[in-house]
Amino acid sequence: MKTPFVLDCDTGRDDALTIWLALLQNYPLKAVITSFGNVDVAKVTDNTLRVLDYAQGQAVPVWEGAQAPLKSHKLYTDMVQPRQKASANGLCNIEMPLSKRSATPKNPQERCQALDALAQEHGALNYLIIGPATNFSEMVIADNKSLRKSVKSVYMMGGKLDKLWNEMPGADFNIAADPEAVQTIIDAGYHIHFIPMNITWEVKIPVEELSSLQTSSSLGKMAKDLMIAHSTHFSHDTHFRFHDPVAMLSMAEEDGFVPVRVSLNNNSESADYGRLITADGEMNAFLYDISMAEIGEMLSFIKNSFFNEAR
Repeated sequence: MKTPFVLDCDTGRDDALTIWLALLQNYPLKAVITSFGNVDVAKVTDNTLRVLDYAQGQAVPVWEGAQAPLKSHKLYTDMVQPRQKASANGLCNIEMPLSKRSATPKNPQERCQALDALAQEHGALNYLIIGPATNFSEMVIADNKSLRKSVKSVYMMGGKLDKLWNEMPGADFNIAADPEAVQTIIDAGYHIHFIPMNITWEVKIPVEELSSLQTSSSLGKMAKDLMIAHSTHFSHDTHFRFHDPVAMLSMAEEDGFVPVRVSLNNNSESADYGRLITADGEMNAFLYDISMAEIGEMLSFIKNSFFNEAR
């Protein structure tokens, strides 16, 4: 992964794994922007600082971002807020050491300026969203001209396409948190690179195998504890799924994205509210689509990064 990037997240368990994977692989992570999502933004920021510092990532700046969606809506009150109440500390009640530093609160205009400064130093940045899209949409509204120069491409973990939607109806969490934000970005002409749940859902480890994962590193042990705690106390799933790490790894696989036309159901009264739909017409987005063999390779890479080597 050569292009420098900024991570926009709502640090919970797979956000933490994403940050650690970036640090383990020396990926060019230049800043982390926090958002409401799994928990409130203040707790997300605290989690992010702890997660970074636990893996010696103190050099990565953290900017605190959006506290709420662009406007309140049904999915926010019915899905996001109840999940926040049920998410405890956001990291499955795993307690990491308190960070000795603090984040820099930045409003949307200040975030645009900070991104511009990073781009002047490192070149145009990729922008990866693994939580709500609110932060980027706020920057689009505040200073789209500046943003166009500093951001090379926008990536987002989000979208539940037909097959998975039919199996589990309802918007995925990231889009559900702020559909208006996603629409704002699309309307501004950004061709979002969507990594849909249909892909990330398949990169998984059976819960029964988690206890057998072997590692001699403290970071690997913490990752294992986090996965087991989530699977034991917070998930009713039979597998632990690596949604956000897959989204980050996808940025390096440009050939895996295909141009598509997408639309977003923004009717809050509809049962399909927040649904991302592919359709015929002029391309306005990209969609990640890889084979099951490549999905297996991605899982092996993640597992080997954390568990099969002494670090």
